[in-house]
This record gives sequence, C-alpha cells and structure tokens, in this order.
Amino acid sequence: MSKEDEIVRDLYENITQDIIDIIEDPEFSDFLTILSVISRTATAAEMLFVGNKPLKGIEKKEIVKKLSRFLISQHCQDDLREGVLSIFDTCVDSALEIMIDFAKNNKVLRKTSKCVATSCC
Repeated sequence: MSKEDEIVRDLYENITQDIIDIIEDPEFSDFLTILSVISRTATAAEMLFVGNKPLKGIEKKEIVKKLSRFLISQHCQDDLREGVLSIFDTCVDSALEIMIDFAKNNKVLRKTSKCVATSCC
C-alpha cells in the first residue's frame, strides 16, 4: 500500500461519519454538499502529520480530491450519485483553490492585524 493510500485510509476512518451526516442532510444542495465534503476532508488533512511533518501542497490536494470523491461515491444516494460526482469532477479543483486562497489570505490578515494591534511593524 502506498503512503498516499495509507493516509487516505486513516482519514477515511476518522471522518466518514461526519461526511455521511453532511451527505444525508436534506437542507444542502448538491453543490453545498460537495463544498462541505471537500472542506471537511481538507480540514482533516490539515491536521494530519506524517512523521513530524504536515502534508504539503500537491500531495495534500490529491489526497483531499481522492478521498472526497470516494466518500461521495460510497455514501451518496444511488439515484443522485452520478450527477453529484459529475458536479464534483467539474468544480473540485476550483473549489480547492478558492479554499486555499481564503486560508492563505486569512493567515496574512490575522498576522497583519496582530502586528498592527501590537505596533510591532
């Protein structure tokens, strides 16, 4: 089993119930379900360390994409699965980039705000 497959398996075991709850929530549209699954999977991947190092860049993105798609395919209703996966395949890269951009900008804003508030600059 590859390192990536081991990571996916570990994450799968840790977040499956959360993902099932998201997928089964009738209040979420297909697109919001996809965003929520990607977000929850990415959050779990952010917290994961391999050895003493966090996952990085492309490896993390590929793991999030692979696991999110697998979770949707496993837990989405049969009659909705094909359509949801089609939307997922179309938007996953853009959705991840938007989330990454938001996270990076949020970190910069927090650091800048903290610096200005304490007059360290």
